[in-house]
Parts: sequence; C-alpha cells; structure tokens
Amino acid sequence: MKDGLNNNSFGGYYREELINLQSVDRDLPEPLKVARDFARSYDGKDLSRAHLFFKQAQMLADYEDDFEYDKNVTRYYPTYQSLNNNELRAYFSWRTKWRKGIKKETSLSFAFIYIYELIHLIECANAEEAYSKLTKFVRDYSIFDSYIEIYTEDWLKDFVVYYGLDPALLLDTDEIQKDKAISVLLNIHESNDEDVFQAISELSGTTLSNSRLTKKYPDMMKTVVVGTLRRVASHYAEKCQNSWIDRYFGYFWKKRVWFFQKAIFFYQKPTEDREIELSSSRRYSCINGLWYLNEFQFVPEYRKRFLDLLRTIDSMIRKSINFPHLIQQKITTKWIVKTIEEEIQKWNDLTKRKEARNREVHFDLSKLGDIRSDSAETREKLLTEEEIEDNSMNSAETKSYISDSTECDPSNDNIGFNLLSPQEKRYLQCLLNGTSVNWIITEGLLPSLLCDSINDKLFCLFEDTVLEDGVLIEDYTEELKKGLCS
Repeated sequence: MKDGLNNNSFGGYYREELINLQSVDRDLPEPLKVARDFARSYDGKDLSRAHLFFKQAQMLADYEDDFEYDKNVTRYYPTYQSLNNNELRAYFSWRTKWRKGIKKETSLSFAFIYIYELIHLIECANAEEAYSKLTKFVRDYSIFDSYIEIYTEDWLKDFVVYYGLDPALLLDTDEIQKDKAISVLLNIHESNDEDVFQAISELSGTTLSNSRLTKKYPDMMKTVVVGTLRRVASHYAEKCQNSWIDRYFGYFWKKRVWFFQKAIFFYQKPTEDREIELSSSRRYSCINGLWYLNEFQFVPEYRKRFLDLLRTIDSMIRKSINFPHLIQQKITTKWIVKTIEEEIQKWNDLTKRKEARNREVHFDLSKLGDIRSDSAETREKLLTEEEIEDNSMNSAETKSYISDSTECDPSNDNIGFNLLSPQEKRYLQCLLNGTSVNWIITEGLLPSLLCDSINDKLFCLFEDTVLEDGVLIEDYTEELKKGLCS
C-alpha cells in the first residue's frame, strides 16, 4: 500500500492529501509543533506513513491536552498527519481523559489511533502491559461501539504472535476452539466419547445443540453419532486415499502472513528465526524475517457434507423411535445408511441389557433374620386386634386360591413360574383375585422385596416387569393366571 493511496474496507479508493500547516503551526502547543516539524524534516519526509506515525507516537507518548472540540472526525486509516490542528488537539485531549479514567465516546477515528499506539507499545513498558491495556480498551469502548471488537479480533491474535506472548491468552478464541476440535477428530479412535461429541458440537455450530432429539435423548444421540463417525473414519482409512477429515472438513496448508492488516503498523523485522505454536493445528514460524502460518483450512463446502451427515443420523434415529418431529434424511449412500442403522441397533441392545441389569435383585441372606425380627416388631406396633382377626380370616380364605383361579393351560411354558416360592405364588394369586395381602406382614415379609423377586424370576418369560409398586401390569394378567395354574 503506497502512502496517500489506500484501499479501505468499504471498497473503492481515496487519496489522502496532507495539509500544509506551516502557516498555522505556530498556534500549536510545542510538542505537537515539534511532531509536525519532524514530518517535514529531512529525517521524516521520506518515511512511510506507518514509520512516521510510529516516530511521532514515540515523541507524543506522554503529551496531554485539554482542548475542547465537539465535531465528529472521520478518517480512514487515521494518523496524526491526517488530522488538522484542531482535530489533533481534540484527539490528545480525549486520550488524556481516557488515560485518567474519564471514559467518554469519541470519533471512531480517534479510537483507532489509540489502538495503533498500543500495538506499537506506546505508553507501555513491555508487550504484556500493552496487551492488557489493549484488551481492556476494547472491552471498555465496546460499550459505546460494539464494532470495535470485530475490528480488533485479528489484531489481538497478531499481537500475541508478533510479540511472542503466552499462547494461552488465545485459548478462548473461536479459532483456537475449532483447532482443538479438529485435533480431537483427527484422533477420533483414541479420544473418549465425551470429547469427540464436544468437538462435533463445536464444529457443527447449532446443528446438534438445537436438535430436539439431542435435548430429549442426549445419551442416545451422543452414542450413535460418535459410533457412526468412528466407523466412517475407519472406512475412509481402509478404503479411500483421502481421510474422512479431508472429506468433511478441509486440509492443512502453509501460507505467508502479514500482521495487523488494515491497521497503521510499522513492521520491524525480527533479528532471529522463531516458531510459535498456538495449538496442535496452528503454528507460526518466522524465517529470515518473513512469517508463515501452518494451519488447518476449513472449507465451507466440506462443512455442508458434515452437517448433512449429522442430519441424516438425526433423521434416522427419529424414525427408529417414532419421534413426533421428523426431519429430512440428507444422505442415501448405502454403506453410510447401513452404518447408522447398525449403530442405532447397538444402542437399543445396550439399553435392553442395562434395563435387565437394573431389574436384578440381590439378597443378603445374612440380614434375613434381622428383617423378620424388625417386621414382627413393626407388626405388633401397627396391627389392632380387629386387623389381626381380619388377617386370620383372609389367610383362611386364600388357602384355596388355586381352586378359585381360571382354568389352566397345560401347554404353557412354566419354567419361570417353577422358580417362584409358595409365598410369591400366593402373593400373585391374591393380586389376581383381588383378595387381601395383609398376611405378608404376619409372615415377616417386605412387599418391595417380594415384588422385586417376582419380577426377577419371571423376567426370562416376559422380558418385562409384571409388577410395579405392588400393582399388576394389566397386559400380563391372563398369562400369569395360566402360569400359576400349570
């Protein structure tokens, strides 16, 4: 970019014409007059705009002013030389107040000049102090103009690299978060499910997080998505020249970089070669004064393929569980569809096994005596004489519980029912006949343990619980009647 001819961010060109201020410079405070004179001197007139700005900024680092000026100032790529005398004094008056904690909105051009000063370390003992002041200024001034954050996003990253600050300063940036995510997916078989799903969510934007299916069935979504992508990665590794990362995300490349683009910045060539790694997918290197970047380049067209794959998984899961809100299936490639179907089936099988294990009841026989003793003591405290009499009558009535049941089916498979104890069979029959079960108290039994034991023993036949909180599941009453009679 040549001095005086600039390509601004809004398109088109403008020509900056320096104003001849020799006749009016006598009205300027001495420090500003010296800076103006330097620009016209033998040492200053041949300097680039950025170099001249840097020299003048050093001269005026401590200058303060109190000039009142309320007009808005608009300059593209503003420098001290691009301002007239009143505007120049107005800038330093605003800067004086800002440094003293009097934070007021000003012309955006003034805000940029202040940023240009900070990226040249003006007013700062070192780069760490300048970075701290720069981030604080961006945060504070964004209250007046939020666009300041957009303008400075790349400059903050450049600052860390150019001055060799701690890369950890950039850990929370979107760029580094995406780098971390792609690193996880590059090692998808070695990374745990939680990290893989988090990486997928990072790279998919809101596709996963906003899915109704993810919100209602997060574990199922995570397991099927991660399982599917691991198999997709294996497929590409075994049968394709390119990896699945090349197919769905992008590629690594190396390019030349220039720091603080679209800012007024005087680049000072490093005296030594260096290398700075911001993440495992982003590394800067300086060779003979030239900077290069090795990075992972995301390709928008590839990302669309990735989102289509996620939506296809989402769609197929919804269909498999009759989810009320269906979405369009984006991919019909046979091997991908088959992979998703198999991962869904694996989840269903895993869920059934977990449910079966949850129904298992484990008895500690060493505590049975204590349970009976406690039950007997509780019975003495709770039962009235009338309840005891009623229990006796109910016991007599239920002695013939088998004879009162429906006719038996001799062909019924009775393996599960043979496992039931006499008390368990009697309890089931009472529930079927609608007769009292108060007798279990006199027997020293606990209803919850009795129900769990019955469910456990009959699970091999019904593949489901037949009792829930002491109540029969209606769908199984007829089969239970037949089983108890056989």
